[in-house]
Amino acid sequence: MRLLLCAWVLGILVLQAAPNLAPLPVLEGASLVWGLGVGILRRWPRGRPILLFLALFLGGFVMANERARLRLAHRLPARWEHQSLTLTGTLLSLPEGRAGARRFRVAVDPGPPLFPAEVALSEFVPPLRDAPADLHPGQRWRWQCRVRSPHGLVNPGGFDSATWAWSEGILAQGSIDRRTPPVFLGWAHPGGLTGIHLFIETQRDLLRQRLRDQLKGQPWGPVLIALVIGDQSAISPAAWQLFWATGVGHLISISGLHITMLAGLVARIAGLLSPSLRLRWLAGWLGASAYALIAGFSLPTQRTLAMITVITLAHFQLRPLPPSTLLLLAAALTLTGDPFAPLSPSFWLSFGAVSWMVYAGAHQTGQFPFWKQEVHRQWAATWAMMPLLIWLFGQVSWISPLANALAIPLVSLGVVPLALLGLIPGLGFCLGMAHALMAGTAWGLAWLVRQGGPPLALPTPSLPVLIVATLGVGFLLAPRGIPGRWAGCLGLLGLVASPLPRPDTGGLWLDLLDVGQGLAVVLRTARHTLVVDTGPRVGPEQDAGERVVIPALRSFGVRRLDGLLLSHGDLDHSGGLRSLVEAYPVPWILSPLPATHPLLRDIPHPLACVAGTRWNWEGVDFEILYPDRTDLSDPTLGRNDRACVLRLTVGTLHVLLPADIEARSEQALLERSPEKLQADVLIVPHHGSRTSSTPAFLQAVAPRWSLFSVGDHNRFKHPNPLVWMRYGEAHSERLRTDQCGAIELHMADRQIQEIVLRSAFPHYWESNCTTP
Repeated sequence: MRLLLCAWVLGILVLQAAPNLAPLPVLEGASLVWGLGVGILRRWPRGRPILLFLALFLGGFVMANERARLRLAHRLPARWEHQSLTLTGTLLSLPEGRAGARRFRVAVDPGPPLFPAEVALSEFVPPLRDAPADLHPGQRWRWQCRVRSPHGLVNPGGFDSATWAWSEGILAQGSIDRRTPPVFLGWAHPGGLTGIHLFIETQRDLLRQRLRDQLKGQPWGPVLIALVIGDQSAISPAAWQLFWATGVGHLISISGLHITMLAGLVARIAGLLSPSLRLRWLAGWLGASAYALIAGFSLPTQRTLAMITVITLAHFQLRPLPPSTLLLLAAALTLTGDPFAPLSPSFWLSFGAVSWMVYAGAHQTGQFPFWKQEVHRQWAATWAMMPLLIWLFGQVSWISPLANALAIPLVSLGVVPLALLGLIPGLGFCLGMAHALMAGTAWGLAWLVRQGGPPLALPTPSLPVLIVATLGVGFLLAPRGIPGRWAGCLGLLGLVASPLPRPDTGGLWLDLLDVGQGLAVVLRTARHTLVVDTGPRVGPEQDAGERVVIPALRSFGVRRLDGLLLSHGDLDHSGGLRSLVEAYPVPWILSPLPATHPLLRDIPHPLACVAGTRWNWEGVDFEILYPDRTDLSDPTLGRNDRACVLRLTVGTLHVLLPADIEARSEQALLERSPEKLQADVLIVPHHGSRTSSTPAFLQAVAPRWSLFSVGDHNRFKHPNPLVWMRYGEAHSERLRTDQCGAIELHMADRQIQEIVLRSAFPHYWESNCTTP
């Protein structure tokens, strides 16, 4: 049975990892081959398991393939991409976010054919004129929106929002036009599954408002709301920083851990009332189901409920199954209902954690009290999940095991049950107890942070290193009777001792990061790292430094920066500066800004970026070509025309980074140092604006590679079509970050190796990087 379940699950996983969907003739051919195999091997008994395995593998693959094809058919058609439309629909989800920055899903009224049935809408600050103070599920509204297909930044170590949207079934996104007031159309009263869904969301909305009223002014109230109904939008950045610094961020979401432990607690209480084993399992399942409904029946809760359902049914049949079979049944059930679940890290984290808990508790059942068993399993799972967490997020907290040992029992067995009891009329005082316990937990976590220091940033391990580290953890958690378990530590050494990828002496690796409409470049030599610009600010609490640059540096294994070049002060180039210098203190920063500029406040060694500045790192020459000191003091020059221009020499190869210079600066370079403008690689000036890349400048540079750092459908319409064509007529290979994601070039002497992230890891639901 386990082998057949593995075949079904494996077929679904293979499809989600495939770069393209299988066309119908291929599936028909595979079915024909299987049919021929049946005819050949039907009289060979030993061949039947092979045929069954192939049949279920093919069945899982075909099911996932056709579900994906159906979802692709409902994507937003190209003719509506980034168009302003009038949408009328019903709120389907609980609106999340602060005032003026809310997100919610809408069921769109039937309209144009092939238009997606659901759209995820966003409302950004400043608040809409005449907008309602509150939005509630079930309301019908008419909005003026600009719609688009989900598009995410693709970077090393970064979060891929487009993949997340695809896994969540979000096929269209829209931003509400602030200039047109929305129109309230009343309340919807649908029947069927939609009506049940809206009823649940309405009750969750009422619960959230009740919790807000009772916890008003309490500092950890937003955390309790997140633990009860799953709305994390009001949690402060400082609180998130504490949770991630201690490695307990997973506890703040309604995860499988909370549901499982709550189900176990309810089952234990039911056992005190009745000795019936079936009643205990039924009570645990009902408790888990109720919590999952309050949480909005999100995908992580669905996966956990599937596991608990399988285990409960097995006990009702009085046919105990091995834990591995139960896990495979739960995985098969989950993936049959949602074949896109493997695209979410939470799928691997939840099933991985449960698998390790089962493994760690397999030899402990009955030897310890219930609470000791749970603490032992959680401690083991915390250690066991470290390799996967490093692979997914690029860092791990030194104090994470101790912090989880403290927080898991307090939150899962204390805060969550008390907060849920506080929802019952007459038991509101339980909410106060839950808040006090959460405040005490946070105090303990803060104390651990002060004692333990910052998280350890590690390079993203390769797949072989991840497998070896996981096997090492498994050996460490083996039963005590097995000798030499300590040798499992050797498997973990690869996470910290594997050689960091760096260029050879005399070589250079250039990473043009995908930051949207802005610029951020990482330059690595054999022993040094320089960051050029830090990308844009994307909101009041987030910037490209935090979202893109820092995760990329961690994935590269960069533990310190040797310098930072800020080409100029525009926010699309400097928006991530503060986040970056807080995470990576830099010895010096080179910029054309005056030392009194607000961006340079608290920077220890600001240096003037002036022509003639040169240095050499491991055989790679760095030289500033522009501006000179007279340019910096020229009041007639704008910010763009004062931007730093950096030239690198790698053997016989040259790289030019001209930032946002425009025609006037290009002409100055042509007059002052025309012999230094030729470059094999050019970061196209000013993102391909029509005010830059003059024909004379392009002729002098004559780049073999032209890299455009631009945002998807940006409001400046960069790159300008004429400029884009101009580079094509110059026979330069053109690559754009909005189409290709991050672009990495490995340069050594005369050779340039190109690595385009979107092409290196293609997905069937998005177009590959192409250059016309």
